[in-house]
Amino acid sequence: MVSKEFQKQIGKTGRGLKKTLNLLLKIGTEDIQQANVNNLLKGETIKGDKITPKYKNPKYASFKNSKNSKPGRGTPDLKVTGRYHKTIKTTRQGEKFTTKAGVVKYQKELKDKYTDHLGAQKKDYDKMINEVSDLLLDEMLKPFYL
Repeated sequence: MVSKEFQKQIGKTGRGLKKTLNLLLKIGTEDIQQANVNNLLKGETIKGDKITPKYKNPKYASFKNSKNSKPGRGTPDLKVTGRYHKTIKTTRQGEKFTTKAGVVKYQKELKDKYTDHLGAQKKDYDKMINEVSDLLLDEMLKPFYL
């Protein structure tokens, strides 16, 4: 039979878990959002492929490479001033994360020309899930630590 004290601790843990989970999911949306920007700066789509099409103008490709060499010469990072990257926002509806970019001058052209660039990669979600799982497990076990 489970003691009253044990039941009380389980109740506290449940309330603490709900607060912790909500906080972690809020932080998770910020992490996914930042992962998206980091992947763009490497010139990667949400599938982990290089963003295409490459720049056609060799002088522009060299200019962009001098500003950010991570994607490789000619691979877009979708950053000129940083304004577009700053408008990227992730929201969560249940278990689903949605990433959108705010309105900037060339938003439609970017979205039409460079598909699959909004959102994080599977590895980013897996990393977040593992971190959340570890933190939740710690929170669940807290009342039982000696």
